[in-house]
Amino acid sequence: MSECFLVFAGGSGSMVLESVVHMAAVSALPYQKIHALMMDVDNGNGNLTRADNALKKYNAFRESMGNQPVQGFFMAEIELYRWTPNQMDKLENRSIRGMVQDNPEAVWLSHAIYTEDEIQHEVPVGFKGHPNLGVLFLENLLRRKESNGEIDRFIKAFVNSGESRIMLIGSCFGGTGAAAIPVFGRYLRTHIDETKKKDLLFGLLALEPYFVLPTPGDENLKIDSSIFGDKVKTVLSYYPNSLFNDQEGDMTYQHVYL
Repeated sequence: MSECFLVFAGGSGSMVLESVVHMAAVSALPYQKIHALMMDVDNGNGNLTRADNALKKYNAFRESMGNQPVQGFFMAEIELYRWTPNQMDKLENRSIRGMVQDNPEAVWLSHAIYTEDEIQHEVPVGFKGHPNLGVLFLENLLRRKESNGEIDRFIKAFVNSGESRIMLIGSCFGGTGAAAIPVFGRYLRTHIDETKKKDLLFGLLALEPYFVLPTPGDENLKIDSSIFGDKVKTVLSYYPNSLFNDQEGDMTYQHVYL
């Protein structure tokens, strides 16, 4: 296997990317090249920064050896595609309130399905563990073609490769990762040709809750780890029918790992 295509969504995805870098350092992965798409709307995410720093050190070490690493160490080239859209700060409507303010019916509907804190929340600082916000704004961002350069470059590399397998890694209880699972899956399928789609093997690694946060403070939109379990139950009841149902022969994901 010469190439590997991985999508790392949100903070949990970045944490896994850091582990992949360490595995590649000891050549524990059987690939000559790893294509890594890192997706996060929160540029200040600590896991994203750690993964980014680990990868920079990895590549610096390979360059110091003239990209000719010794057998058994640093064998794989890792190419990073980083999607942390600066456009988030430039969005005209950075909150649900901004999106619906000119439409009375939409205002009423937003109050029916979102809390007041969710309606007020401005998304450039991330979705704070609220995938219902993430799906809405990720869909909006991916429709803005000017923000998708790194994603499209990643997909182009996948299409031009001889590989048919690709995997997305993210949490199913958080914000960006849980939102990216349905959104990026659909985006990929609409941006590859029919031949590639026919052979596509799309895997999903969905992380379940693995940490507990301190009791939320007084900030408006809180991340409450006590309800992570309820979020997992919700998404796992939604995904089977929306993402894995093959009645029309077009499942978004063919393989799912929890």
